[in-house]
Amino acid sequence: MKLNRSFLYALLATFLSLILFFYASSSQYQTQAKTSGDIATETYTNTIKGVPLVLRYDSDKYFVSGFASEVTVDLSSSNRVLLSTETQESSRTFRVVADLTNESPGLVEVPVTIEHLTSGVTAKVEPESISGTIGLKKSKTFKVDLASFLSQIPGGASLMVADDDKEVSVTSNEELLAQISAVQMVLPEDWDQTKNYNGEVSLQAVDANGEVVPSVIEPETISIRIQLKTEEKK
Repeated sequence: MKLNRSFLYALLATFLSLILFFYASSSQYQTQAKTSGDIATETYTNTIKGVPLVLRYDSDKYFVSGFASEVTVDLSSSNRVLLSTETQESSRTFRVVADLTNESPGLVEVPVTIEHLTSGVTAKVEPESISGTIGLKKSKTFKVDLASFLSQIPGGASLMVADDDKEVSVTSNEELLAQISAVQMVLPEDWDQTKNYNGEVSLQAVDANGEVVPSVIEPETISIRIQLKTEEKK
């Protein structure tokens, strides 16, 4: 009788030991799985504004206008080092591109894509597409409109411009080029109009209403000298 009781006690103890063992193993596995899952799903994000947009097209044949020059990119990764590398302009590998090579002249809308992004980093670009105009490239020579600039400076002042700078080349598409009525000098923002000025001024092409026409002007700036009448008397 005592032998049977001892056997039953031993059997019960073994059963309880097995239950405790499996319970402990299960708890440890669930904890490890939960920890691993937390690490795998932890994601870091960063938003980069003002990322340059590369327009891919035949620049010898076409002139493009109206397209955005910068976009915003949202980056995400579970690796902080990779995310930091792609965030910094000096170390990032990706670039944002709008491919116009298969588009015909006219108003077009194309998707914005990201190329050469490091593996382990995902990205979303805003806007996802951009629109603008593609036109046949054409150039024309214009005289710089000195009269419009003189009307903006104090009366009696003299304006001196080198002969080589009085004519410039303007490049745009055929339609826009036909709209240009003048190439004007832009009044320097840093000029104190109570003093003489000797320096560079930028140029812009405008239509008959004075609206700026998208174009490339060569040279972009010219050298001028403004001599005020009051200064001449000193």
